[in-house]
Amino acid sequence: MRPLLSPPKRECGICGRSRRVALKATDASPDICPTCYQAPVIDCTLCGQHALGRRTTMNGNAWCFACQATDRIDRLLTGPDGTIPAGIKNVRDVLVGTNRPRSILNNWTNTDSLSLLAKLASQHDQLSHELLDAEGERFSVGYLRALLVATGALPERDESTPPGCDDSPTASSTRSPTLSIARCSRATPDGT
Repeated sequence: MRPLLSPPKRECGICGRSRRVALKATDASPDICPTCYQAPVIDCTLCGQHALGRRTTMNGNAWCFACQATDRIDRLLTGPDGTIPAGIKNVRDVLVGTNRPRSILNNWTNTDSLSLLAKLASQHDQLSHELLDAEGERFSVGYLRALLVATGALPERDESTPPGCDDSPTASSTRSPTLSIARCSRATPDGT
């Protein structure tokens, strides 16, 4: 088995520390470490804004981080018919409207809640608390639920009550009274 190699460390042309290089030296600029490296402010060829971005990402043209994040989110949430389901349009608008689109891009592959949102959006026309309940109790599910409630894509729900412990007639007629009492009694702070 080959040992893992760490990236080469060189002296940063800005701070002078010996660190891995985030931006390699050119004839006009020195090596720059990740701490000192800042993305350039560019004139986006898509939206026209003067914003942080990359100089050559869209067919060799400058593209701001907001447009890059919007493109990725739209591709993630667009269904086979080419549209974003109405039930998650508000969520898309909140994600696209973030003040820090670079964080979405940086964490794209590490954000389980985005993957879960894409999965649910591709499989269902409407999102519901029941669909999220079926995904288990993980941080990403709770985070996605909070995002969906905050954007109005889902109604608020008392999260201190376990699923199935509501007082609706259809819910109480479909479950065992003994199971309901046992599950729902744990939901109250005093156990009553």
